Amino acid sequence: MEDLDATAASYFFAKIANGKVPDAVVGGEHDGLQYFQITIDGDDFWLTEYGLMNPECLSGVLPDDPPA
Repeated sequence: MEDLDATAASYFFAKIANGKVPDAVVGGEHDGLQYFQITIDGDDFWLTEYGLMNPECLSGVLPDDPPA
């Protein structure tokens, strides 16, 4: 899992270096966490500076722009 997280974190920083702006969590214990949402095999994940995260497993997460 460490290799996967290292690769995801590198991809996160590569996206920023190429001018992409990450979304951010507002409120809860993950307030300020920056991420890019990606879909892998039909499942949604977040690329973060800490690696790959499953947003469904995080408690108290309120995305900056929640889906309508």
